[in-house]
Amino acid sequence: MKSKYVVIDLETTGNNPKNGDRIIQIAANVIENGEITYQYSSYINPGRSIPLFIQELTGITDADVENAPTFKELAPYIIGVLDEAVFVAHNVLFDLTFLQAELERVGYERFLGYTVDTVELAKIVNPGMSSFKLEELGKAYGFLHERPHQADSDAYVTALLFIEFYKQLKKLPKPTIKSLYRLSFLLKSELKELLAEILNEYSTMSEPWRPDLDIYRGIAIVRQKSIESLTQQENEKKHISLDESALHNILKKSFKSHNVSLVEDGTRDFTGHIKAFYEYANENHVQVTIAAHTKHTAEQLMGIFQRDYSSKMIQNQVSILHSKEQYLSLPKFEQSMREKQQNYESTIAKMQILVWLTMTNTGCLEELNLSSGGREYWKEVAHHAHLHPRLLKPWTERDFYSRQMLAAKQAKIILSTHDSLISDIQTGDFLSECPNIVLEEANYFPSSVQSGLTKELSYVEVRNILNKIGTLDNRQLLRSVILLLKEKTTGSYNENQLAVLLEEIACSVESFYEALFTYGMKSKKDMDGPRVQCKLDFSELENKKYMDQLLKEANDLYDSLGLLVVQFQQILGELNQVPIEKLKRSQFNIIDELTKLSGEINLIRVTLNRFFKSLDTNDEVWASWNVKGNRNSVQIYAQPLSVSKWVNRNLLKPDSHILFISDVLTVGGSFHFISQQLGVQENKLSSLVIPPVKEQYLTILTPLKEKSGYTLIDFVKKQHKPLILLFQSQESLKTIYNDMKGLAEFTHIQLQAQGLSSGSAMKMLRNHLAVDQSILLMNYTGWDQVWHTYNGRSMILMVEPPVEMNSTIPDEDLISELIINLRSLLNTSPNYKKDSKWVLIENDLIRSDRSMFEHGLNYVKPIYRNM
Repeated sequence: MKSKYVVIDLETTGNNPKNGDRIIQIAANVIENGEITYQYSSYINPGRSIPLFIQELTGITDADVENAPTFKELAPYIIGVLDEAVFVAHNVLFDLTFLQAELERVGYERFLGYTVDTVELAKIVNPGMSSFKLEELGKAYGFLHERPHQADSDAYVTALLFIEFYKQLKKLPKPTIKSLYRLSFLLKSELKELLAEILNEYSTMSEPWRPDLDIYRGIAIVRQKSIESLTQQENEKKHISLDESALHNILKKSFKSHNVSLVEDGTRDFTGHIKAFYEYANENHVQVTIAAHTKHTAEQLMGIFQRDYSSKMIQNQVSILHSKEQYLSLPKFEQSMREKQQNYESTIAKMQILVWLTMTNTGCLEELNLSSGGREYWKEVAHHAHLHPRLLKPWTERDFYSRQMLAAKQAKIILSTHDSLISDIQTGDFLSECPNIVLEEANYFPSSVQSGLTKELSYVEVRNILNKIGTLDNRQLLRSVILLLKEKTTGSYNENQLAVLLEEIACSVESFYEALFTYGMKSKKDMDGPRVQCKLDFSELENKKYMDQLLKEANDLYDSLGLLVVQFQQILGELNQVPIEKLKRSQFNIIDELTKLSGEINLIRVTLNRFFKSLDTNDEVWASWNVKGNRNSVQIYAQPLSVSKWVNRNLLKPDSHILFISDVLTVGGSFHFISQQLGVQENKLSSLVIPPVKEQYLTILTPLKEKSGYTLIDFVKKQHKPLILLFQSQESLKTIYNDMKGLAEFTHIQLQAQGLSSGSAMKMLRNHLAVDQSILLMNYTGWDQVWHTYNGRSMILMVEPPVEMNSTIPDEDLISELIINLRSLLNTSPNYKKDSKWVLIENDLIRSDRSMFEHGLNYVKPIYRNM
């Protein structure tokens, strides 16, 4: 590390110096030759009061800065520290922009040197890190961050991280560093200078020896065993007997005796489950697929094997498999690396993937932390069904999905998720052919199916597909296709006709979404957080003229897209007649991309047909848009009212064995409700209930006339506990949050709300658990993402019951669904004491049949209290 790097951190009165915000603390750490050689920090008198929320965030008060120097007094010293240095900061644009504004304000020139953003650097060297926030990165590296949001502590931790990131970069092979350097010119900071320094060092000394890596076609990837060696390893496997328990025998008998079995296991004994299914697979020489609701549970099940079985022979008989689009396609990524960069998000994603390839054995998306723009880029380089064999050929031995498929075919146990299983069934891929399936966390399976069968079509999505196709006048796909057609085929093709058709489709898309938006604005609307939604009523008379116009536009778009698919198929038919040896790899990529986009266009037609032509009575069709948006924010989606027919047709086959197992499947000891949801006749299945070890308790507050922020805060203060509030509706969450905000500030209670406060659900939960006086508002979806990290110290108050109120569903079914969801929630953090750990505010649904509700809560005892 030859250059001088100065890590800067600022604390300020706000985010905008143009609005009068000022610096209140500055810290600098000088790094030379890979070590911190100098540290400096000072409070700065901003000449104005510090807002209360900044004081709470930073711990810096007006008294702290009252006698501190002004920025004008410190400016010459700061300029001296930065002389001939690279400016480094965590989110460098904020610190640099603020510092530049202050320098100009007091009459000095702006800093003109290079910059390095440690947020960008963190994303690149740690592509799988769950968070790139400074505090989380410090924890991950074991650096003590004593005073977050104070400049001296933040700058010191940033400096330590920068040194570690630099060391990690230097461990990467030269081809990876060269690729990173080529991509780095589109970054927000001059990371290219840091990479250039490392490349210069490689020119004078040998690069790090990495026997664990394989450099192939200019890309460094983890060295893998050959497919032949994997096959040989499979042939060497022998039957291994495991100790059996009573639970083993119960589950094996249930699984073997009937085509469909339902088991409620209140013990949540995943270890017992997986041992039983492994033994069943071994004894019967069959393969068993275990699909869990979440990837977290699937990984937990894999962890049981790795923990309990030291023999690699057993461990190799278990494989995790996801749907193919979750895996990176190396040939597609290779081609993408040769293309000119177009935007910042895809550039960062490419750099992350390059480094990740030196770490990953699976090539699975779940290991990466990509931005939303990065995930859009992933779709371009993910494995897909249309990949041309010639493109795959050089990468066959290294292709992630092919290797995972081979491992899965040879395994006794395949671990996956509900979503991957449903996706494979819809596409006819590998998991759809598995005859022995265990559905862990089966109470979530109906909602997983409903989510998997829900299809949506947004304006942005359709426009993005058309933009990828392009026109004859730009350098997108269509122009490349026509040039390839002219070069490699002798037939004539009317390209002008295709150009006219694409113009018509573009206009038709605008007209369709305009008609959809107009219909929505004229119809009855529901608020769902920042979006408005309305249900499409095809028989409604009041807005018939708007519906007729919408149907016309949908039909025109459907027909036009059909003509486009026909034209694409004709082109592909001609190109596929060209001998393989006459095509370059880049030309195969053009054919592959056209095949993929043709499939996507056809999928839009299929979706439009579902929305407006087939009119399935089992579907509800909805439109939604941003509250302040126009047609650009519009999307339309259809979701099934019931999933029982789909489950019966696609899963419950005569020659299959399906076991639904969960800690919660019954209502009042009966499987009737879940059987109805799955479309299974109770007299044609086997069922078993294994009771939990202990009874749980649920406090129910009644009556509560008004769920206001004031009453809830008053309730919290009486309990002397931090509080998590759970909501079904984002709109209700927002209302309560706004009620609470002023009083929470006055009483010095930390208040956070999902979707309203900054940060992810995981970050907000961590912040909540770190403070005694704290209230966190979340919806049930958010809780589902984070509960496994919860430590049980807060009271959890369900302001709204965990069920979507729907007037078209009988109260009895709603109560049954509420009971299933309640018991599942309680099991995320069991409560065996008669305290107020889990609290539910009673509503009209519960009061409508309290006896059914109480009876259905088997193994959960309700305790009623007045609020």
